[in-house]
Amino acid sequence: LGEPDQWAAQLPPELFRQLKERVDIDFAFTNKTHFAADEPVRLDVHLKNTPTLVVKVFEINTANYYRQHQREVDTDVNLDGLVPNEEKTQSLAEPPLRRVTQRFDFAQLSKPGIYVIDFIGGGKSSRAVIRKGRLRPLVTTGTAGLNVAVVDDAGKPVLDARLWLGGTEYMPDKDGTIVVPFSTNPGRRPIVLSRGDFSCLEFLDHPAEKYSLVAGIYVDREALLSRRNAKLIVRPA
Repeated sequence: LGEPDQWAAQLPPELFRQLKERVDIDFAFTNKTHFAADEPVRLDVHLKNTPTLVVKVFEINTANYYRQHQREVDTDVNLDGLVPNEEKTQSLAEPPLRRVTQRFDFAQLSKPGIYVIDFIGGGKSSRAVIRKGRLRPLVTTGTAGLNVAVVDDAGKPVLDARLWLGGTEYMPDKDGTIVVPFSTNPGRRPIVLSRGDFSCLEFLDHPAEKYSLVAGIYVDREALLSRRNAKLIVRPA
């Protein structure tokens, strides 16, 4: 704030030039990266020396990305060849020396998904990854394999979710439970939970098929007669 010339006289000319020409597109530390499915998305960005700012919004095809890469989407995701879902240009009339904070609202991000937002201006680019909504598995062991129930970010059951594991997609039954058979190659495996065109990456401890019977058995010694049947009391666990 104040007169730039007044402060310029107190700095070496080269340092003042660097300060004036520096471009800032920085995200505020108060920004969220995870949003609920129905929560509005807004970002606060600190800008300096960006007379023209281009904002591009990309929606990631989460099902294809997770099945191919089996890792989370981050800021180094390759966007070459993708057409942005929305692109807008904003002019900033502030002097090159002044750093200001602008709030950007993204009302179009109204459904669950993962979005990449590019801010481009003054020869610099900054990128944000926004996650809306979440699918989580609740796993129990059954006689036929693992019983997986899926809940959303609010903890509500999702009855129409699908599960992808190792190239195979498993569908839910009428109660929304997904049965994943035991594995011949047990270990921790990535899975993709999908509902419509929205998918999330999770990990599952996939066990092998292994059964054991533990029981307490009692038989009366006087009933142990040669070539005769005896009655036993069995308490299986």
